[in-house]
Amino acid sequence: MQSEPKASDLLHKFTRKSSPITSLVSLFCSTISSTVMPNVTISIKVLSFCADLKGVVNGQQIQSLICKHGFESFVYVGTALLDMYAKCCEMGLAEKVFVAMSERSPASWNAMIVGFLQSKLYDRAIGVFKKVLGGAGTGADSVCPDEVSFSIILSASADISCVEVGKQVHALAVKMKQFSSVYVSNSLLDMYFKCGCFEDVAKLFNGIGCRHAVVWNVMITGWLQNDNFEQAVIIFG
Repeated sequence: MQSEPKASDLLHKFTRKSSPITSLVSLFCSTISSTVMPNVTISIKVLSFCADLKGVVNGQQIQSLICKHGFESFVYVGTALLDMYAKCCEMGLAEKVFVAMSERSPASWNAMIVGFLQSKLYDRAIGVFKKVLGGAGTGADSVCPDEVSFSIILSASADISCVEVGKQVHALAVKMKQFSSVYVSNSLLDMYFKCGCFEDVAKLFNGIGCRHAVVWNVMITGWLQNDNFEQAVIIFG
């Protein structure tokens, strides 16, 4: 059995090859199963490969190795695993991993939120988000929501043009006093622009008291992306 640094060398060698990524992950799985002891860092890296190529089967192989070596108790590994399943639109498998986690970080919750949104399960996404905002329970459910959580779900809502979820998050941001965050206000503006809700953009922009340079940039970019050059020039001027 080789040492952990050797496993890292193996992964590095595989990723430098010109073979398709699917072949590299399959080769890594078969090799590491028999000859090399994996570690947490390597497990997370290979899971990210599986997520990028939507390789559920390879991801399940990695999950077996993770359980075999007892890595499933690490919150970062569990989060990477559920994120992989979520990106593969396997929310049933992602949820099983999520429920089984003994500890969940804000990143774990965010991965579930984005996964549900990408799978068009909007009610489930907003339900998870509300649990995050509520800091539900203790132990595995003890989370500390912050501006990152708001920005992530707003960005995901913008990417899939889901203004319904975006408006619910907007209302929650005001209620939870997160609206003053530059990240949140910028994410809201971006979401409304991408959803074509220009009246909401104007109302939001007019309600921002302290407008940082980034806010102006978001406004200019938003109008340009919507082919409204006149408004972009007005903002720029």
